[in-house]
Amino acid sequence: MSLPHAHPETTQDIIHEPLDKFEALTHALFASLSQTGLRGPPLPNIDEFLATDAVLAKALATAREHQKNQKIIESLSEEILGLDAKLRGVWTSLDEAHKELGVIVEEGEVRLKEIEAASKGAIPYQQLLDYASILSGFTSAPPTSKGPIGPDQPAPPSTRPPFPNEEMMRAGRLAERPALERVNLKEPGTSPVFSFLLSSALGQLT
Repeated sequence: MSLPHAHPETTQDIIHEPLDKFEALTHALFASLSQTGLRGPPLPNIDEFLATDAVLAKALATAREHQKNQKIIESLSEEILGLDAKLRGVWTSLDEAHKELGVIVEEGEVRLKEIEAASKGAIPYQQLLDYASILSGFTSAPPTSKGPIGPDQPAPPSTRPPFPNEEMMRAGRLAERPALERVNLKEPGTSPVFSFLLSSALGQLT
């Protein structure tokens, strides 16, 4: 047959037990003293008072220790609650930062794809330089030219007018045609572009 499980004593139980015994001893002492001349209960032993006092002192010391521990526990509980609130704030900040970082990473991936696509379709620098050198022969003025060149103003010596200029075009074969005459694109053996270039070249030679 198993014995019933004993519950642990609380601080109040530890203190109340010697106090109750003190109360019982005190009642017995006063009851014995009040029976003067009569045969009453015997006086309680003084050793019982001393033993009960020692138990009570130990119980009070234990109670004080429990109070100190309780204050420490309450202080730690408040500190834990504060740290928990800070930790929740850090988690919230990290979650927001993670979302923002995800957006930045997505934008970066899109830009990297655009850069990669642009680099695949980029024109080589040498080809650009060659094209620029070709165009430089048909510019109306050098980049260092200051101020516009008017129709009545002489061009600077370093200016290279566009080719073909108006004088060359007037000296070419196109100038021989009437102003309103349309070029017959179906004329056999003649290409308008070829005729234009040929007349310009002949005009330049003359």
